Amino acid sequence: ARISNNHSASELPVDQAVPIGTKLQLRARISQESAWKYVKLMEVTVSPDPDDPHMIGSVALVKDGCRNRDFASIIPHQPARYRERHNEVFLDFEAFLLSSMKERSTLWIHSQIKACMDSVDCQPDFCLDLFEPSGHGRKR
Repeated sequence: ARISNNHSASELPVDQAVPIGTKLQLRARISQESAWKYVKLMEVTVSPDPDDPHMIGSVALVKDGCRNRDFASIIPHQPARYRERHNEVFLDFEAFLLSSMKERSTLWIHSQIKACMDSVDCQPDFCLDLFEPSGHGRKR
């Protein structure tokens, strides 16, 4: 994840505590030299455990390629891919604290990506979403 500062265009790796509400961006990228040319973000989970993404108290931000509508207020858009960079996907979201956590606790971001050789296999899914009613991608 990266942190962006509203006052400048700089990006900083997140390796320390960030204030709640800080705008973050998770990026997943595969090498351009790889046989896999395309990538899709399938799942993003925030967990109190570094090894178990589905630990009690965890929260799914993205499931089956679509954002969790319950968190639309902190996830402004569906996971997306840059037009010119099909080997990279991103998810914008805001830093938050799980209700079961203490103020200084560490949260772990777990993600699953799908890598594809053909563009059609990594197309974004159609996500039923009241906040983005036109959908995202294509229907299966």
